[in-house]
Amino acid sequence: MALSNEKKKSLEAKVTFQFNATPEQLFQAWIEPQMVSHWMTASGGTMLRTEIDARLGGTFAFVVRRQGEDIAHIGEYFEFEKPHRLGFTWSVPQDSSDISRVFIEITSKKAGSSELTLVHEMHPNWELYIERTSEAWKKMLQKIADHLK
Repeated sequence: MALSNEKKKSLEAKVTFQFNATPEQLFQAWIEPQMVSHWMTASGGTMLRTEIDARLGGTFAFVVRRQGEDIAHIGEYFEFEKPHRLGFTWSVPQDSSDISRVFIEITSKKAGSSELTLVHEMHPNWELYIERTSEAWKKMLQKIADHLK
């Protein structure tokens, strides 16, 4: 069930995080396959495949092995304004046919630092997973921050 013209309002998992990196460095962490392979497994597992076509209309596919299961994460970029805004669809086909949307905004702070706000817009059926989703994104953002130090 994709986000569409349903009467129920979508839910949001929102995370804001500070980085000791420029917006350019931080944006690159989201579109370079080697970087994504590093942080995408923050919640555990082994990255098996990372494919990224980093452009407006481009797609990505990440396959992570967790507890013996290969889990694909796929999406398409619908917003691509380097180095400040990124928007993409997000789905895990093994779990559901739902497609959610992720919005990232990166702002410059004092010299050499940035703030990233991530909003993961999800179908109301996933209400019980909002906190878990926020926590997973926090772990991944921390891993990005550790790598960019």
